Amino acid sequence: MIPLIAKAGRNPLRQAPGRQARGRLTTSLALVVALTGLMLIPSTPASAADEKSVGSVKSVEGAAFVISKGTRNPATLGLRVYQNDVLVTEAGGAMGVTFNDDTMISIGPESELTIDEYVFNPSQSEYSFVTKLARGTLFLFPV
Repeated sequence: MIPLIAKAGRNPLRQAPGRQARGRLTTSLALVVALTGLMLIPSTPASAADEKSVGSVKSVEGAAFVISKGTRNPATLGLRVYQNDVLVTEAGGAMGVTFNDDTMISIGPESELTIDEYVFNPSQSEYSFVTKLARGTLFLFPV
């Protein structure tokens, strides 16, 4: 499995596999990832998706937080994450999250990642993973 590595303001799809993007932090990155080998189909309404967790925190280092419905919670092992949550790390912080489809992400120090949309409904062939990396570094390990 080859990770996708992105840095805010850069297009991760233009990076060579296994190489970290380098450059000046510029603008937000909207990252749309279709799960490997799967079709991207319109998702369920946000109100239904908001109620179900999309994954959980699997690793934490230093100062890391999950902002959920406006509340900033310290990231702890097993903490559930939901669509529209914001994952934040401070200097020296890092966080790993495993999603319901076993996709793993890791964000590095001084990062901010919003989970805009996540749909994993294999029985209905519905799949979607949309995030926004406002700053920092994202490592994505697709299934």
